[in-house]
Amino acid sequence: MSDASTTTLSYVTPTPTSPWGTYLAQIEAVEPYLGSLSRWIGTLTRPKRALIVDVPIEMDDGSIAHYEGYRVQHSLSRGPGKGGVRFHPDVTLEEVMALAGWMTVKNAAVNLPFGGAKGGVRVDPKVLSRKELERLTRRYTSEIGLLIGPQRDIPAPDVNTDAQIMAWMMDTYSANVGATTTGVVTGKPLMLGGSLGRVKATGRGVYFVGRELAKRLNVDIKGARVAIQGFGNVGSVTAEMFAEAGAKIVAVQDQYGSVHHPAGLDVAQLTAVARQPGGVTGYRGGESLAPEEFWATDCEFLIPAALEGQRTDDDGSGSRAPGSRHRRPPGRHCERRGCHRLVLRVGPGLQLLLLERGGNQPAPRPDHDRRLCQHLGHPPAAPGHLAHCSVHYRLHARPPGAGRTRALPLGAPAAQNL
Repeated sequence: MSDASTTTLSYVTPTPTSPWGTYLAQIEAVEPYLGSLSRWIGTLTRPKRALIVDVPIEMDDGSIAHYEGYRVQHSLSRGPGKGGVRFHPDVTLEEVMALAGWMTVKNAAVNLPFGGAKGGVRVDPKVLSRKELERLTRRYTSEIGLLIGPQRDIPAPDVNTDAQIMAWMMDTYSANVGATTTGVVTGKPLMLGGSLGRVKATGRGVYFVGRELAKRLNVDIKGARVAIQGFGNVGSVTAEMFAEAGAKIVAVQDQYGSVHHPAGLDVAQLTAVARQPGGVTGYRGGESLAPEEFWATDCEFLIPAALEGQRTDDDGSGSRAPGSRHRRPPGRHCERRGCHRLVLRVGPGLQLLLLERGGNQPAPRPDHDRRLCQHLGHPPAAPGHLAHCSVHYRLHARPPGAGRTRALPLGAPAAQNL
């Protein structure tokens, strides 16, 4: 990337595995492909605006509690900011910055007329009463009110926030501006202009991806075992969809602990229990698991549906899910995969390899994707077999700390030399 001043910000200290550090690494990875647009790369590495607010509320016992809140607008070039608000005790400014950056990229990728934004409050909402949660939401909305609006920045539900939170936000903003403004948030209740299917949309999307993957790998969903990390809105809806299709939810993990039953968990009962303090640990229909044991659960589908950055190299190498086994065998795993590239980390030297779909080649067919992943699960000599795939790929090598990626000759010999 350009000089250090382009990416160094005084108010955060990212690490290679932190949210903002991960986001910057992704931006760096695509820079060689931007051509003349690469001079704008610095715009993507610096959020346009970041607001930190104090959120004081009166508790039910009369005491005053203070919570830290954020709203970050990463880019407004394409239109009003768009991005959720999460309530979680581990929320940080750096995390919200990264999430806002990813919203910028996602909106641009699907050509939506919105920029990227995100918000959050450092709080565990499960320890608050309903009235305390309402006071927190309304005060936070008032504090970030100078940034949000239908033409400026539109919040939405995220982790631990739902349609009720959005209704309080909309009502507070409307009262502050003196006019009913339903467009200030999305994810509202239906009677306030919300959308049908919004609540379950993300979890349903995860299920659709799993269903299509099952077709490619010839795995029958009926009777398949599913392990899910994270049991909020996304994880619980994903579990519901898989269970309706005949799968068995054999293990679930949330921030409080893990629960397992080889014959399958009662999803409806578990969902109700998980909303209470203590999360899934309050479920009595299964056995508890140590955190590291969750990743070794025997299953056909392993679904990360928690906060970002949960899986480590050690966690992934112990997974027994077929997809994880193909992408994360010991010493060789798939770090990031897009429709045009596959990023691998090989051996103790952590050398990065990029497999990029070459030139103007057509998109790979499903069987090519499957064969490629199968090849990557083979012993170290297997990269040489990549030339057997019908799709044209170029191999690139970029040692740690190096600048731009250098292209290597095509074909199996080049792959074997790596």
